[in-house]
Amino acid sequence: MPPAAVFTFDNMAEAAEVGAGLRQVPREDTTDPSLSHGYPNLYRLLAAHDVRATFFVEGWNGIHHPAAVADVVRHGHELGMHGWTHEVWQELDPATEEALAERATAAMAEAAEVGAGLRQVPREDTTDPSLSHGYPNLYRLLAAHDVRATFFVEGWNGIHHPAAVADVVRHGHELGMHGWTHEVWQELDPATEEALAERATAALAEAAGVRPLGFRAPGGSRTPHTETVLGRLGYRYDASLGDGMCPQVLGSGLAQIPFRWSGVDGFHYLRPEPARPSDVRDIWLAALARVAERGGLFVLVCHAFVTGVDDERLAALDAVVAAACADPRLRIKTAGEIARELLDG
Repeated sequence: MPPAAVFTFDNMAEAAEVGAGLRQVPREDTTDPSLSHGYPNLYRLLAAHDVRATFFVEGWNGIHHPAAVADVVRHGHELGMHGWTHEVWQELDPATEEALAERATAAMAEAAEVGAGLRQVPREDTTDPSLSHGYPNLYRLLAAHDVRATFFVEGWNGIHHPAAVADVVRHGHELGMHGWTHEVWQELDPATEEALAERATAALAEAAGVRPLGFRAPGGSRTPHTETVLGRLGYRYDASLGDGMCPQVLGSGLAQIPFRWSGVDGFHYLRPEPARPSDVRDIWLAALARVAERGGLFVLVCHAFVTGVDDERLAALDAVVAAACADPRLRIKTAGEIARELLDG
């Protein structure tokens, strides 16, 4: 072959630190030096010479830094996979290697893939595992206990998977808005935030025939402008990170139905060494028992592509739902019903 020069760059953010056990949670994009300075410097350098490069990125970043992953493609470069959290790849056994490679490649649910520029067109509903298996499994589990839940869905699905969005309501559940394509919400400027929230709200309402009244920020955190945006669009509550397990009414008049990371399935399962479902079950059951005894709010956040497609994880969730139903001290409510109690008395 003729002579050629290839420029490649490895690693993103703190994924290697997570893989080494030095960090459990991601930094903000603005405080991670590789994201706030390193990548922008490289993009400027390459652009000055009109050079395209290949960036090999750990799949973990697709969950925790999707905007940064999207930036690789947005700047015209090639994106490669670099493990999940920078494991020593040669030491992996075949089963772990295959699992981590698959998880890294499909780290983001479809809407997040679109937001990161990795997918331009939707999968067929029958080929997306969260739609073909995850959601049906969750619906059956909840129906078995006669429980209504709240599903926070990205607005993009209202355009590309309208029947799946409508199914949430058809199965008797509550529909909430979860951004447009799982953007890192807290990093949005006010104009972009308002445009995406309005677009997502309209798309979900059109697909489901019901306007969503609740919102959970992708990535967990609101911006300083979120309450104003939600109020203008007629939302009643926010279900993003907040004051522990204590619901409250925010200064804007919105109800807040907060969650904690320990109640999120991905916090336990999307790790280099995923937690055993039986251990996650026990953590959640203990938290449920504390709330039943002391008061407060127990909120689980589960994903169809994380829990809904795995039999052992579904069994862990089933045990927690069953325990909640069996405890006479607990009332099982949707997020919207808790919001109505806060706002309407």
